[in-house]
Amino acid sequence: MTTGFNDQYEAPNLSGFLNKGWALAATDGVGYLDGQTHFYVNGQANGRAALDVVRAARRIPDPVPGGALGGDGKVGITGYSEGGNSSLWAAQLAASYAPELKVAGVASGGVPGDLKTVAKFLNGGPFAGFMADAVVGFHFQYPEMPFDELMNDTGRKAIKDVQTNCLFGTLAVFAGQRMENFSKDKLTLDQIYALKGPDGATWGQIVDGLKLGVDIGAPSSNAKYKIGFPVFQYRGYFEEIIPHETEDGTRAAYCKAGINTTWNNTYPTEHATTLWGASGDVMNFLDDRFHDKPAKGNC
Repeated sequence: MTTGFNDQYEAPNLSGFLNKGWALAATDGVGYLDGQTHFYVNGQANGRAALDVVRAARRIPDPVPGGALGGDGKVGITGYSEGGNSSLWAAQLAASYAPELKVAGVASGGVPGDLKTVAKFLNGGPFAGFMADAVVGFHFQYPEMPFDELMNDTGRKAIKDVQTNCLFGTLAVFAGQRMENFSKDKLTLDQIYALKGPDGATWGQIVDGLKLGVDIGAPSSNAKYKIGFPVFQYRGYFEEIIPHETEDGTRAAYCKAGINTTWNNTYPTEHATTLWGASGDVMNFLDDRFHDKPAKGNC
């Protein structure tokens, strides 16, 4: 994982974790097997995958008796961009989905917390390829919902492009494209959100169900998603892909819910380079959690 395979710009950070002597387990989420399609930015699915990879790692025989892979060891979770979405969903799901894990803290950056806000921003812009990835991923996770019958020839080709291209190829193919270009009826995002599946649920309701920071609270609350450990959220000051409104809004929702939240939006970096610009703070945050140092938060 640290040699820099295709599109792997996280390699330096992974090396940093290993150099600290930490056991590292990295998930690619759901759908990266032959014949499958990734559920891009579907945090519920990929958040569970992040928790599952910890469980899987602990089934590997530990070469050091009582070492870091022990079943009762502390767990730190971190991710950036789509991984930031997945890691925060892992934080929200941990208490109910993986209560046996001793999660000490979560560090999440560049987080697309409200997918509707992100889609509106990306549509027709230079990074529309990220939206294309999300749309095709949703289609394969929710095959019962209207999709194939909506597509024109451009839309059908777009699906194949998403499935065959990696990051830079997808961005190149879809730069400047609008969602309206791919359907026979030139459907807008809002029109697509209104479409219903066989059970009456709309595309909009599905997307809304993946918004971060909704129905969260402390362990003593009645919230659906209980978080009892510190959270570090961050973004670059010159972020150009994920709208500031959704990143700031996710942080505000966590603070309002009483979650111990540390926030930093002062890195002089854009989207890609913030991963490296914040790496030292991420490392220190997790290290402090592993050593039981208190997190003051800055809500």
